[in-house]
Amino acid sequence: MIEIRYIGPLACPFLLCATCGLAITDSSTALARWPEGATRGVDFIHKGRCDDGRDCNTDELDAFLSYLVANTTAGGQAGRVAKGEIALP
Repeated sequence: MIEIRYIGPLACPFLLCATCGLAITDSSTALARWPEGATRGVDFIHKGRCDDGRDCNTDELDAFLSYLVANTTAGGQAGRVAKGEIALP
């Protein structure tokens, strides 16, 4: 889940771990996780201590966030696929 926390006058977005509820403050220590075949419902969890071993797809949070940025940027792969400009293998 994404939560906004106010730090002085700043509205700061944080990812919260779906297992423990604490903020993920180091993306290299976390995963994005979603059920096999799902098209929505991505959870973010701390590696190790909060990974309950569910049979899910996972991706390193660093990589997942870079894909998210790429897919929401003009000219990103997802937008180009949707427009029929490129095909996925």
